[in-house]
Amino acid sequence: MFRLEVRTSTPAWFNLALPLLAIGATLVLCSGLIALAGAGVLEAYGVMFTASLGDSYAITETMVRAAPMIFTGLAVAVAFRAKFWNRVTGENPEAARYGGIHVERVLISTALLSGALAGLAGVGEVGGVHFQVMSDISPGYGYSGIVVAMLARLNPLGVVP
Repeated sequence: MFRLEVRTSTPAWFNLALPLLAIGATLVLCSGLIALAGAGVLEAYGVMFTASLGDSYAITETMVRAAPMIFTGLAVAVAFRAKFWNRVTGENPEAARYGGIHVERVLISTALLSGALAGLAGVGEVGGVHFQVMSDISPGYGYSGIVVAMLARLNPLGVVP
């Protein structure tokens, strides 16, 4: 029988090895899909890396396209990272006030900071990708931001590559 235990700390090598293992597993799984599609795996990966990191224009274009996802993930991570204060103020505002937490300040500051970061994602999308405001501009970054924040373990520094 397996028993789960909470670790107090993780080794430093584990924090480095886990993202590398995830990248490796993703490349292996995707290479199977590429091979099923009938394309050359090494050729496909070569084109992918050259197109995204081949020269200064490609790197700039990659960062412009990644910026909305980064800022959306940051917005969600900040909101989730403040879970102690948000949970206390949301579940029992009177107890939070008694404990010295300024309830309104915590709620408003968390909402403003998360909204500002999400707004930066929108500004990057409009100003850097489309160059105009359109009625159907949202590609669903909000839901993707939740996934990005969870993959970064709700750490705002983990969201930024």
